[in-house]
Amino acid sequence: MTRRAARVDANQPEIFALWRSLGVLVTDTSRFGEGFPDCMLAYRGRLLLAEIKHGANGLTGSQQIFHRQHETHGIVIPIVRNESDALALIGARRAA
Repeated sequence: MTRRAARVDANQPEIFALWRSLGVLVTDTSRFGEGFPDCMLAYRGRLLLAEIKHGANGLTGSQQIFHRQHETHGIVIPIVRNESDALALIGARRAA
């Protein structure tokens, strides 16, 4: 089965850089395919999956399936669209 190349949302490098600057271990999983989320985060004893989307972009068909399958087991995979979402996911705030 041929798989097309995964596209990375334009804001992904910026969001990854923000998390890394705060000490988050970010593993880029955007090339895994099969609807798997874009990244895995390790931070303060937690392991999180997150989907990065730019602007109003929605989930692809395979991402929708992946999200639904995990939601049936109580796992919600957050969608991160901006710095505010990225900070909220790890429970952090930007220094003033």
